[in-house]
Amino acid sequence: MADGTANIGELKGYVGNVGALKGIISCRGSLIGKISFFISDYDGSYVVEPSPREAVVLPTAGKILAQNVTVHKIPYEETSNISGITAVIGGY
Repeated sequence: MADGTANIGELKGYVGNVGALKGIISCRGSLIGKISFFISDYDGSYVVEPSPREAVVLPTAGKILAQNVTVHKIPYEETSNISGITAVIGGY
């Protein structure tokens, strides 16, 4: 403004379903201020037991993870017969 005062505005908003923006911006010849972006922490399990019957989904989309996710291996056995045929039995 001509009298040297600044227009100050508050910024609030969302970026998709990932996080929120918040900050204050003022104008004194140029834009100055601070904007923060907040993302939720993931607070669920970090260990996955695979299921042969259904998909296992961890609700991690758009979250900050504190550690790696561990997916346990699916147990299986191999057996062969005198004909040389190997059978694999798994997912039990």
